[in-house]
Amino acid sequence: MNIKTLIPVGRKRNSLLGWLAAAYGAAIVGNSGILLGLEEKENETNLYKQGDMETSCVTNGVALPAGWFILNGKAALSAEKDTVESGKQSLKITVSYESDTTWVRSDSIQVKPGASYELSASTYVHALSPAAPWAGFQVYESEGGWNPGDGRYLILSSEQGKWERKKATFLTRAGTKWLRIGILVGEKNGGSICVDNVALREVE
Repeated sequence: MNIKTLIPVGRKRNSLLGWLAAAYGAAIVGNSGILLGLEEKENETNLYKQGDMETSCVTNGVALPAGWFILNGKAALSAEKDTVESGKQSLKITVSYESDTTWVRSDSIQVKPGASYELSASTYVHALSPAAPWAGFQVYESEGGWNPGDGRYLILSSEQGKWERKKATFLTRAGTKWLRIGILVGEKNGGSICVDNVALREVE
């Protein structure tokens, strides 16, 4: 369908945006002209609001998205302004030649025991050699620790030069009250991974 055929002639910008919003299920149209309703609806159901990387903080003199921390390892965290999937910044994890592997974690997120959740995330890999960095996503639960806990990942990302979005569903353990999202980043040959729009949602 050609959207031009649907636009009434002579509409001013504000009224036109309102008309588009009504025509497309109350979607919101931004300054770029992109329909944002679906994205905002998804944000409403995201249990970890800081997964959008838009809130900033300063840690050890470095500005970075709030709610993300180095658990262990030598990689560096920062705010990336140029490589973003949406919004104004993403989380950049820079792997040095000495980094090997680094765990990055979120703040604690309240969840229900024995419930199904969907974890989704977008990544963009900048490689400095053929051996590109990679990112493995797990969750750490208050009951039983890492999920999955046998060296597997809910999400494994290594796509270079473009944004890659992946998702996975999992079941929290009985007794789990909270969890943290963990990102294991590895490769000794250097490079970086940008992470954006991390979301955790309860699913049926």
